[in-house]
Amino acid sequence: MACKVSADKHDLGYLTLEATMVDGETEAVDKLSNKDRVLIILEEYKTLRAEILQKTTIINSLYVAAGTALLTIVGVSVVSGSLLAGLILIPLLLILIIGASLLFHHDLVKISIHLKALERDINLRADGDPLLMWETKSGLDTMGFAARARLIADRTLERAKSLLHRTKNDS
Repeated sequence: MACKVSADKHDLGYLTLEATMVDGETEAVDKLSNKDRVLIILEEYKTLRAEILQKTTIINSLYVAAGTALLTIVGVSVVSGSLLAGLILIPLLLILIIGASLLFHHDLVKISIHLKALERDINLRADGDPLLMWETKSGLDTMGFAARARLIADRTLERAKSLLHRTKNDS
């Protein structure tokens, strides 16, 4: 039979956990309200979205550095007359860039899948009201790079066509 030996309360700001000693074991009794749970989930959601932005910035910086390295390799190969060095270094650079891109893509897809689960959880807690939908509708896991690039290209072409049409009508 379990008996309560002692109880300590620890205030963590927005939530309170109560630790109880039962038969020499410590148990945490969860005292979170639904609102507290949503706030914690939203904080995790914001953190993961920030991580996606950070990883995207890093990969874009990597592409800029790779472009600079590629131009440097080509320039040095042409000026020095050593095209063989360029033919060796360019594939190595491409292998590194593709490998890094695949690693970042894998991480971004994992984060995207988790964000979709968080969106689903928050929306269920809001009685099915679709409060968060970005990752579910447009996230990397949902669309992928190719579909996203196609969508951006289509939107850009439609915008350009509407601007051209407007310009022709104005003249």
